Amino acid sequence: MDSFNDNNTIDFNKLKGFVNQNNEINKLSNKEKKKNKRSKNKILIFTSIFVFLLGIIFIGSFFYFSFKEQIKIKDVEIIDYDEKTKIASLKIILNDTLFNNKRYCLMNEKTIVENNNCILTTTTDVKEVEIGNSFMKNNIYITDYINEALVFELPSKIYLAKGDTYKINIVAESFSDSKVSYEMNSDIIEILDDFTIKGLKDGRDKLKIKYLNEEKEIDVVVSSLIVKEPNHFNYKKKYLTCNRYSKEEADLLDEILEFRINEAGYETRAGVVAAARFLSLEFPYRIDYFFENGRVSDTGIHYADGEGRYYHKGLYLNSSKFSTITVSYAGPAIWGCPLMNYEDAGIWKSNTLMPNGLDCSGFVTWTLINGGFDIGDIGAGETPEPNQLTDQGERVLVTDELINSGRVKVGDLINWWGHIGIIIGIDDKQTYYVAESLDTYYGLVVKEYKKEEMPDSWTYIMLMEDVYKNDGNLTNMWY
Repeated sequence: MDSFNDNNTIDFNKLKGFVNQNNEINKLSNKEKKKNKRSKNKILIFTSIFVFLLGIIFIGSFFYFSFKEQIKIKDVEIIDYDEKTKIASLKIILNDTLFNNKRYCLMNEKTIVENNNCILTTTTDVKEVEIGNSFMKNNIYITDYINEALVFELPSKIYLAKGDTYKINIVAESFSDSKVSYEMNSDIIEILDDFTIKGLKDGRDKLKIKYLNEEKEIDVVVSSLIVKEPNHFNYKKKYLTCNRYSKEEADLLDEILEFRINEAGYETRAGVVAAARFLSLEFPYRIDYFFENGRVSDTGIHYADGEGRYYHKGLYLNSSKFSTITVSYAGPAIWGCPLMNYEDAGIWKSNTLMPNGLDCSGFVTWTLINGGFDIGDIGAGETPEPNQLTDQGERVLVTDELINSGRVKVGDLINWWGHIGIIIGIDDKQTYYVAESLDTYYGLVVKEYKKEEMPDSWTYIMLMEDVYKNDGNLTNMWY
């Protein structure tokens, strides 16, 4: 009995401890389960939030980039450009849009976009456009889309004397900041700073000028047939001799003369002045004075054309000009070639041969004809005929008041008894440069008169505003 109890007795204390231990384990297990469950719930929540935020970001990005695409430019087109006002009309073409969102373009004024484009007017110094909608805006340089010139102008030809220079006036306008470049093929010219070219030797060259996507050519002619216009008339230059020029040379000189007139403005005041300046300054020889042998008009004296007066277009340097002469008395003869003279004055003896040239009214009518104003074969004024050079424009007495009035302009005619000239320059000191053909000076000269000398030297000035009507590219001086 005692042994049974010793070997089989249950230790309730140990059993109780085991149960308690097991309960503790179960409690810990339940806590761990709850903890794991809470962790899973947190992960699920965080995952849901992340997915939600990712969705928000995705949707937001979609709308952001969609609206951003709305304020981008697809292309820019130049519709029109006014050279006088320097204002261009532009068509701004925007990207297509998925949403009917109100957009605008802004340069000088805000314009609402319609059909994915807007029309703007602006000057070339404004190169940025603002594109916006309800949510955002974007500043875009239109120069990234425009690569064409609004204006690209330059002379088609240039004529230079050897050693002379000419600054090319290149008119190039665009929204781009691109510079003008050039390319030449020969060594007859050199390019100095600021597109000034210098003639080195006789010849022709084609000068290529490039601007953006455009290229133009200038024909450059360098010729010793002309001289650089001096600041003052060269009284030492030689007189033109008979048959000095071949037909090819005479044709080239006619070409240069016509170009100078057209450059100044044919049928303008400046065109007439250009003709007078060319013959008196740029042409390398002096033209003799020759008393007229008669006129084409009915004056009661001989009928004659091209004998001292009333020459037609161009320079009378080759016999090919005879085809333009309508009636001859003692001629025909080109400038510098002998022609029978019938006057007795100074070196001119009656019935002697003298070099053909120009009398005073012959020179003035020649400048008018070549400038685009053929007023007929008329004289200097102090004769009975009703139509004279002094009847052109507004005839005004030369007084100090007139000279100081500012009314007198280059290109006006100027007269004293039986003589006429043309004003071809007025400098900053109010010195008047008058081109005139005088027997006392043996031909064509450019005389200079200080303004205080004018009333004592001349009688009338013919203000030619109503005759010329347009000044053209007039300059007060040639240098």
